[in-house]
Amino acid sequence: MNMKICAQCKMEKPVSEFYRYKNRGKYFYYFSNCKKCESERRKVYNPAYRLIHPWANTLNHILYRCKRGYAKNYLNTKDLKSLWFRDRAFEMKNPSIDRKNTYGDYTLENCRYIELTENMKRDRKRKETWALEYKECKNCGTVKIPHNAKGLCMSCYVKKWRVSRAL
Repeated sequence: MNMKICAQCKMEKPVSEFYRYKNRGKYFYYFSNCKKCESERRKVYNPAYRLIHPWANTLNHILYRCKRGYAKNYLNTKDLKSLWFRDRAFEMKNPSIDRKNTYGDYTLENCRYIELTENMKRDRKRKETWALEYKECKNCGTVKIPHNAKGLCMSCYVKKWRVSRAL
């Protein structure tokens, strides 16, 4: 029996557990997510579902941040629903997910819903280093100008971007 690894849950499952679609005639391909994970993903991205289940929108934001490598996610929609009611987010004007320990992962113990304005006021400056992997700008060596990307400060990154765009 053919087996395939689900991109979402990372479990090896038979290909019958995956949706398939045809591509130009007799060829077909399997989805990268298994049926269970794909149905969960479709629920989260459906706007009507998000109106009834507002915590599902939070999961989209968490997954986006995790893809960018900021933290690991250990929450699902059921966990977010329990957080939603535990923290009474339905009474808030603009609820926002917050990690108590900014450098920790998304877990039930480390997450809570608070007002967006309060969340934006929290101090998140990295006191130990200039950036996650760099002590200073690779190009000019400054730590006074904020880090932008790829080990470069904001001004060096913009200069490099302009040069690359001009070519």
